[in-house]
Amino acid sequence: MNVLIVDDEHAGRSTLHMLLRKYCAKEVTDITTTDNLEEAKVLLKSTKFEVLFLDIQLKNKSGFDLIQYIPSTTKIIFVTAFSEFAIKAIKNRAFDYILKPVDPKELKACVNQCNQEIARSAKQHLIIKAKGKSVPLALASIIYIKAKGPYAEIQLKSGNTYLTSQTLKTIALKLDEHFLRVHKSFIINRNFITGFNQKELFLNKLCIPISRNGLLSLQSYYIS
Repeated sequence: MNVLIVDDEHAGRSTLHMLLRKYCAKEVTDITTTDNLEEAKVLLKSTKFEVLFLDIQLKNKSGFDLIQYIPSTTKIIFVTAFSEFAIKAIKNRAFDYILKPVDPKELKACVNQCNQEIARSAKQHLIIKAKGKSVPLALASIIYIKAKGPYAEIQLKSGNTYLTSQTLKTIALKLDEHFLRVHKSFIINRNFITGFNQKELFLNKLCIPISRNGLLSLQSYYIS
């Protein structure tokens, strides 16, 4: 996991950094630290962090001021010397709330839980490269994936489409049991099927071609 620590006190940053390296080396790959919110905003915009360790009292500002700039995929762990902010932290996306001085066992348990949840979430998403950045797409939101030469076009339930430089064969290895290749150019999500015949498959209001082998696979699925 890539981790960001935001704490205005040098001792707080260095202690947490040391504890993560000592007790969570297997789970934490990279650690970035900053002592102010403005730099934190820049870092959060330019770098993907799985976990953010956030102090609450930062000189004359509050860690809560950073919430709106934190991506929804980043888990927020508040690390503070004050217990009275716990309820507010819960209402502001807190994954956990750790009191200073940090207990190594509590920290390790928290990091392990983060790692497990991220792993579970990764299995439910397809990570693609689009416009120079990694984009996680929920498998449940994908209607179909269409081959476009060396690329693939991914159609989402929302109406958005993504073009990625991966082949259907490569993508197929990352999908779950709900997906089926029904044509040399199409992989579909069976949850969106509304009907089919010998030549066509209907996904909500969309219509795509189906091959003979694709039809046999589809019929076999429904029979089983």
